[in-house]
Amino acid sequence: MSQPSPLWLILLASGFFSATNPARLTVSPSRSQMFEGQSLSLSCEEDHGSAGWTLRRNTTRETRAVCEDWAVTAGSFCNLSGILPSDSGVYWCESSSGAASNSVNLAVTNGSVILQSPVLPVTEGHDVTLSCQLKKRSNLSADFYKDGSFIRTEPAGHMTLHHVSRSDEGLYRCNISGHGESEPSWISVSEKPSTHDVPYMIPSLTCVGAVVLLLVLVLMIRGCVCRKPEVTAENTTTWKKEADSAPAAIYSSMRRAADIDEPNTTTVLGKTLEKLEAQINKLEQQLKDQGEKLENQTAEIERLKKNEEVKRVALSAALTVKETSIFGPYNTLTHAVFKNVLTNVGNAYNGETGFFTAPVKGAYHFEVHILSPVGSGYTAGAALMKNGQRTFTAYESQTSNYQSSSNGVILVLEVGDRVSVSATPNSKIFDNQNNHSTFSGHLLFTM
Repeated sequence: MSQPSPLWLILLASGFFSATNPARLTVSPSRSQMFEGQSLSLSCEEDHGSAGWTLRRNTTRETRAVCEDWAVTAGSFCNLSGILPSDSGVYWCESSSGAASNSVNLAVTNGSVILQSPVLPVTEGHDVTLSCQLKKRSNLSADFYKDGSFIRTEPAGHMTLHHVSRSDEGLYRCNISGHGESEPSWISVSEKPSTHDVPYMIPSLTCVGAVVLLLVLVLMIRGCVCRKPEVTAENTTTWKKEADSAPAAIYSSMRRAADIDEPNTTTVLGKTLEKLEAQINKLEQQLKDQGEKLENQTAEIERLKKNEEVKRVALSAALTVKETSIFGPYNTLTHAVFKNVLTNVGNAYNGETGFFTAPVKGAYHFEVHILSPVGSGYTAGAALMKNGQRTFTAYESQTSNYQSSSNGVILVLEVGDRVSVSATPNSKIFDNQNNHSTFSGHLLFTM
């Protein structure tokens, strides 16, 4: 029986180390919805180029159609210009062996409103901004929905989701009053990769490499043991001819190889094989132990990072930015937006909407300070609101000069609870560049 050649074994080992990475489908512009008539470019990318990958799509009119059937190719890119609603569908990259990349859903509309959202999954813990836009205008007030339920209204048409998690996955859409509603888009959230894996992976990869190389040596030695050397007259004649022209050292080594006792050679190689197999078993156990240690360290690092991040939450914002302003009076309790954000550790406060959103369950301390001009019976009043319900009120009423009021409270908030400030009926809130009227708060401890 023929034995594996050393060259074949080395190629096998090198193939192990050069396992290919799956291709990635990239889309430009990187969004899941587009207006009819716009342009689109797609490509398959991997670490070692895009050769061997084919871009395909499924639409209502075709299945597994290749790029050349529906786009203009330019190198590794598939370019679409003047896209139509019929171009809506699922796009992906596929190799000749049947391996597939990530797939993306693209929607082309002939309507007047689209929801701009990421075409690829958002990494857990990152922020993502959704924009509701018209074809020729933007920054209009828009209502946002998730899974059919109303979320909130954004005055500028941009809604930011902070520190996204798997719970933020869902079907989102938006509506601009008087113009229409967008198509729904699915937002996916991918697991956050650990930045501490690489240092601990180096010993593991070393062990894996050693195991593979030892396996190659074992197979080579087994091939040598099973293949009996033949010392023939023809071989001897050849060696002697080579000896006439080669250096004496080469001739001497060949003669020693011809004089080796076959049984002794087999015994030595057998013992060497036993030692190599014992080393392989030892390295395999070390690899297993290293993997368990890596998993434990990764879990501990993630736990410590999460605990450290959620402990840092603090905000302080004034009513206006530089200019003199008076908010009110109104006949009913009216939401006030403190736009001048002075401190926002943890990014839990949104200066555009005026809402603080709790990133973690815990006890929070909030304070409100209000300054108001006196006159015509107006008061200095403000209420702290939790999820739309009043929790406390700061109030003052006097007949001369300026009047001020303040109050503070400690609230236990669940993740996602919202806190804001509203002006009480018949109240005025005054502010200028000196930041007289402020809204502040911070996390005391988690629960």
